[in-house]
Amino acid sequence: MSWYNKNNLSCEPGAVCEWNFKMQKLTVLNTREKKKIIDELKSIYGFNGKIDDAILMSPKQKLYLLTKDVAMINKDEEHELRIDAAGLYIGRVEEAGGIRLSIEGSQLVGRHATKHVLVIDEAHLESWVKGEDFELSDNEKKQVNDEHGFFIIKYGRDFIGCGQVKNNNVRSLVSKERRLKVLNK
Repeated sequence: MSWYNKNNLSCEPGAVCEWNFKMQKLTVLNTREKKKIIDELKSIYGFNGKIDDAILMSPKQKLYLLTKDVAMINKDEEHELRIDAAGLYIGRVEEAGGIRLSIEGSQLVGRHATKHVLVIDEAHLESWVKGEDFELSDNEKKQVNDEHGFFIIKYGRDFIGCGQVKNNNVRSLVSKERRLKVLNK
C-alpha cells in the first residue's frame, strides 16, 4: 500500500509516494506489450500492417502513437515524466475485451484491415456523423454476418470511425466533441 502526502511536500523515507497532479502518466509500451496490442488488432480487425512508432498507454487504457524516438527514454527517467497528452490518440483497450479505435485509429488500421470493416449506406452516413445509433440495412447485415463487437466504419473510400455492432444495431462511438449537427453534401 502506498502512502499519500496531501501537501505534495515530502515523502517518508522508503515510502512509495504518489503525487496529486492533474496530468496523467503515459507509459511507453515495451516490445512485448506492443506486440500484444498489434496481435489484438490482428485478431479483431485482421490488421496486416506494421506499426513502427512507439505506443503509449494511459492509466485509463487509452492508446497513443508517437514517434519511436520517445521509446529511447531511459526506464529510470520514465517515472519522472508526467505527460498529459502526447502523440496521436488511436483508441482504447476496453475491459470487456477488444480495442475501440478513434477516428484516426480507424484510418490507420482500416487501410490494413481484412475483417470487421462495415461499409455503411449513404442513408446511415448522416446518422453516423451526428453520433446517432442506427439499425443495419440488409446489405450491412450481410457484411456483419451475425458477428458482434467493434467494427471499423467506412463510407466510400473513407474510414470514419469505429462502432459497436450488437443485435443488428450499430452503436455510434463518435465522441460528443466530434459530432456534426449538419452534414453538408
